[in-house]
Amino acid sequence: MYGYGARLGPPYEFAESEDGKTLYLNGLVYYGPGDTPPPEVTVTEGIRAEHELSVRAYEESKKGTTYDERLALLAAAYISSPLITSVRKWTGGLYVRWASSPDEDYVIVLPLEEETPDFDRAAFWEEQISKFWRIVDSGGMVVFGKKYHIVVPANLVPKTVEQIERVRRGTPREGLDTRETALRNTHFLDDLYREHEGPGER
Repeated sequence: MYGYGARLGPPYEFAESEDGKTLYLNGLVYYGPGDTPPPEVTVTEGIRAEHELSVRAYEESKKGTTYDERLALLAAAYISSPLITSVRKWTGGLYVRWASSPDEDYVIVLPLEEETPDFDRAAFWEEQISKFWRIVDSGGMVVFGKKYHIVVPANLVPKTVEQIERVRRGTPREGLDTRETALRNTHFLDDLYREHEGPGER
């Protein structure tokens, strides 16, 4: 497991904030608002287009009056874009696959409105913790940060870890093989390089 570019080892311990709005894993924000600084990224045209789609989709979701309606509008806005290859709903948002990363599910969390009466936050946290342990038990991996929350299936873990080790040894980005790995996510890669800055690969 990796949180904000740092390797997380067991025991894995979840905790809820006092106001119930944030779920922590080993002291790091797993879901919800938090004070973790956003990563600095180089903005490419592709990233800009994906960001603009996310903003439009979120604005569209505000037209709904209940959480389910807002989620449906969010899903419709994403799937209507050629930047997206698939969309699946879950309790707290969507799993989307960007055309730029067709082999990876990205979690889109739909923020709660304070007046939303039809959302059970306790059940949501329970679902996320249960899902985490299913991933662990299956040999998969979770990498998460301020702008990403990615599930790496067991069959892709060895290659992902192999490339992470190359980051630790100082391999430049253009020397990585990010195909079929979580490293296709720019934000995760930025966090890794910040965490593992060091001498060049030997």
